[in-house]
This record gives sequence, structure tokens and C-alpha cells, in this order.
Amino acid sequence: MSVIVTGSIATDYIMKYPGRFREHILIEQTGKLTVSFLVEEKQMSRGGIGPNIAYTMALLGERPRLMGTVGQDFADYRQWLELQGIDTALVVAYEGEFAATFNVITDLEDNQIASFHSGAMARGKELTYRSLNKADIDYVIISPHDPEGMMRNCAECRELGIRFIFDPSQQLARLNGQEVLAAMECAYALTVNDYELEVLKAKTGLDEAGILDRVALLVVTR
Repeated sequence: MSVIVTGSIATDYIMKYPGRFREHILIEQTGKLTVSFLVEEKQMSRGGIGPNIAYTMALLGERPRLMGTVGQDFADYRQWLELQGIDTALVVAYEGEFAATFNVITDLEDNQIASFHSGAMARGKELTYRSLNKADIDYVIISPHDPEGMMRNCAECRELGIRFIFDPSQQLARLNGQEVLAAMECAYALTVNDYELEVLKAKTGLDEAGILDRVALLVVTR
């Protein structure tokens, strides 16, 4: 099967705080919030939604084609992805920029404070499928990266007649209801988690039956 996975490519910094955020965030003072947490554990990992999907597909015996935008710091990550059986020929690296960075701190109650710097991911709006042979593409998975780029990806798939799976995930926060409806148009499948499903329903006014009137397959992870 020939699958293109389009999505964010990032470096993740994962930290653990050996306490509880709620003990240091005063509700009555949230209009003026200044907090700092001394973390005891820190891990750096290769991340991004695109590589996560592609890596899992490689474990299942596929050789997905990863598409995304990265910076000059991608060489080691590219080599590692290729060793895992992922085709990175469609990943575009930009000199003078850095790959996206995700930072997250988790406390003892599994509450999280996170930040995401888009870096070269902001160039995702420049990605296009037009130069590719659509006969060689069975599916495109459109997962979160630059919001404008995601909308363009969906529009191109519709125009070119490429079967696509729309995975809005974290970017649901950046897309309004009309944008979500437009992105879903002609999609083969929509994938969300249970919380994202409720957000999507609220933004679009659709229930599950209404969603399935627009896509052939709805996948909800829990």
C-alpha cells in the first residue's frame, strides 16, 4: 500500500514535576500568572504527529512516505526514520530554520502544561501533492501541521481525486466550524479521540450520524 503521511515533525522535550500544579496556581490570581516549576526528569525524544503515524505503519510492515517541513537540524532524525523503514524523500528541510519543538511538563496528577513552537512547520502551507503521480498514492493521511497547510492539503486531495484521511487532532483548537466542515468534505475517513469528537461536534453542530453523512469512516480513539 502506498500511503503519504503529512504532518508535524518535531523534537519533544518531556519533563516531570514531582508535585502538583494546583498547589502553586491560585485561581483568584490567574489574571496575573507567574509560575516556575523545578523539574526532576527531562527526556528528549523524536516526535511530531507525522513521524508517529509513519513509525507505527512501518511496524506493521508498510513503508509510508512522510511529508513535512523541517529545519537544518533534521539530518540525524532523517537518518533514524529511514532506518525504521520510512521514506523521507518528501520531507523538505529549510536552511536557517529549526524543526518544530514541543515542551511539556507533567505533574503527579498527570496534569500537563505544554508549549509548541512551530519553527519550520510554519512552512507547511508550501507543501503540495501536485507534482506527484496520484496513481501511485492509495491514501494520504492529513494530520496536524500548519493549519493553512492542512486546509490546502484537503483541497488538493479533493481536486486531484486522491483518497484522504483527515486527522485534525490538536489543530481543532485553531480551526473554526466552517473550516472543519470544508476539510472533511470528500474525506474518506475522519480520525479523532473522544474529547476531540465532542469539540468537533460543538464547532460544526453535527452529531455522529451527521459526520458519517460526510465521511465513509469515523475512527474515535479513547
